[in-house]
Amino acid sequence: MVGEGTIGDGTWESIRDDVETSVRDAVRRAHGVIDGGFEATVIGGDGGARGTMTFVVRVEHEYRRRLWSALTMATTFGERSCAYDVLGMEESLSALAETTR
Repeated sequence: MVGEGTIGDGTWESIRDDVETSVRDAVRRAHGVIDGGFEATVIGGDGGARGTMTFVVRVEHEYRRRLWSALTMATTFGERSCAYDVLGMEESLSALAETTR
């Protein structure tokens, strides 16, 4: 899944762990500890203009909809307001690269 978030003034390297924590928190807030207890790993990202970041999250196929809904409903990144936009979702990284160009 590729997501984009407006998250302030940081470089990707300085906030990668914060992005992963934010993704996991969003899943748990939306789906609870039990249903939100699946592994979602941020595997890459890049900084964009005016505080936007684009990042790739790896999740097992069966949990993709839960991740998508959690990010769509999320409104915070740490203590800051944010908005996430899911740009694409595919079964493999190569398919994702093809659809998000």
